[in-house]
Amino acid sequence: MSGERAAVIVRLSSFHSSQQFVPSAPVARVETPMDWYVKAFIRASLLWFTGGIALGLAMAVHHAWVVYRPAHAHMNVVGFLTMMVFGVGYQLLPRLFGHKIQSRALAIAHWWLANVGLALMVLGFVLSPHIGIKSARLHQPEDRSSRSARLLSSTTSGAPSTPLTRVTGRARPHHPLAR
Repeated sequence: MSGERAAVIVRLSSFHSSQQFVPSAPVARVETPMDWYVKAFIRASLLWFTGGIALGLAMAVHHAWVVYRPAHAHMNVVGFLTMMVFGVGYQLLPRLFGHKIQSRALAIAHWWLANVGLALMVLGFVLSPHIGIKSARLHQPEDRSSRSARLLSSTTSGAPSTPLTRVTGRARPHHPLAR
């Protein structure tokens, strides 16, 4: 009788939901530890994100701090997003493609250069309002009335007024060799 019970138990465990049960061997899961530079990219990402949030909150409280908007944007976009992509990429891509990183030294140099470079760039954005560095936009856009007045004013030659014509009264030649 005990032999019949054993056969019934085996039969019931062999079939499940009208599909044949295929026993599989236990799979040994091999944990691959993260390299330190992968962890460093992810930690740096979270630190840049924390700094970007803190600067954003400070800008919301002190409206005069809106001049630090480029630093805030770069801390969040380059600091958080890009560093996170680098860290996840260094962890995931070698496993997807089945190849190891060819040069750990380049990955470590990448971490140092990316973070030091971003820190210097953010520092430059923070200091630029205080040391007189102008933005990349050298000329502010003119309003329509001053532009129209400048284009309509002319000298005796009929050429539009330029800074040179206002000083000398002569129109600047259109070609460097033309006189």
